[in-house]
Amino acid sequence: MSAPETNLERQKKRHIGPLGGMLLAVAFAAILFGVFYILATDGEEAGNGVQAPATSTETSAGSDTAN
Repeated sequence: MSAPETNLERQKKRHIGPLGGMLLAVAFAAILFGVFYILATDGEEAGNGVQAPATSTETSAGSDTAN
């Protein structure tokens, strides 16, 4: 079964608006994603968000001072 109307020039004209709208929507989403990424990382390098707790080298077991 073939298409009933195959006027390609008319179809091009009819599709420019919706395709342009989709392009603008994708560009807007990309800009929002970039802004969200910048705000979420807050200028920090990746991998610096979690730090290990500091370990103490002093022990309190040997601190008996009986004279």
